[in-house]
Amino acid sequence: MNLYEITQYLDDLLKIKDIEDKSLNGLLVENGGDVESLTAGVDISIKLVESSPDNSLILVHHGIFWGKPLPITRNIYKIIHSLITKNCALYVSHLPLDNHEEFGNNYGFYKLAGWDKYKIEKFDLSGIIEFSQERTIEDVLEEVYKVLGKDIILWNFGKKGVKRVLFVSGGAAYQIPEVLSKNVDLYITGETSHNSYWIAKDNNINVVFGGHYNTEKIGVNLLVKHLAEKFVLKYKFIDLPTGF
Repeated sequence: MNLYEITQYLDDLLKIKDIEDKSLNGLLVENGGDVESLTAGVDISIKLVESSPDNSLILVHHGIFWGKPLPITRNIYKIIHSLITKNCALYVSHLPLDNHEEFGNNYGFYKLAGWDKYKIEKFDLSGIIEFSQERTIEDVLEEVYKVLGKDIILWNFGKKGVKRVLFVSGGAAYQIPEVLSKNVDLYITGETSHNSYWIAKDNNINVVFGGHYNTEKIGVNLLVKHLAEKFVLKYKFIDLPTGF
C-alpha cells in the first residue's frame, strides 16, 4: 500500500493542519513509499520501533519534536536510525487525535463506556455528557473500570450523585478550575497533579485519574483498527506502559 495515500487520508481525517499544537504532527519520517503493515503505540521510543515489523507505518500520539527542533543525537538519533534501517515510516497525531469525534481519545472513551448515546456539550478538545438522570458514583465507576481498568485514583470530594461528566485524556488536571464553572459532578482525566489537590477538595468536585498513558491508548487503537480495515492491512498495537 502506498504510504502517501494513507498519510494524506490521515491528514484529511484528523485535520492535522487546522489544530494548533506544540507537537510536530503528521508524517515525520517517511520510508521507501510502500507500507506492508500498521503499528500503533502511545509514545515513540526505541523499543516501539524495534518491536515493529519492517516496512510498517508506525502511528503514535506522542512524537519526537515539541515546539522547537532538537539535535539528532542520543535517543532521537537511535529512533530515526532504527526507522530508516527497518524501512518504517512514522506518523504523529497529538491534539488532532484528542479532538477527533470518532477515533479520538476523548470521544472514544465515551463510545467505549457506552456514553456516546448522551448529548455532548463541547468543552475544549472534549465534551461534557449529561446522564438522563442522576446516578451513584459507584455505578458510574463500574463503567469507567470497563474502559480504564480498576487501577485508578479517585478524589471523592464531591456529591454522591453524578449527572454531568467530563473526560479529558492525558495530563489535564490543570483544567480543574475551568471545569468547576461547568457544573461537572465527575471529572475524569489521566495524570494527577499535586497543585490541583486542594483546588478540587475545597471546591467539592469528584476527580478520577486513570493514568496519562492509559487514557491515551484509546485513540491510537481506534484509529489503527479503522486504517487496517480501510486499507486492508495487518496491524498491531504495542503496549508499552510508562506507569504514569
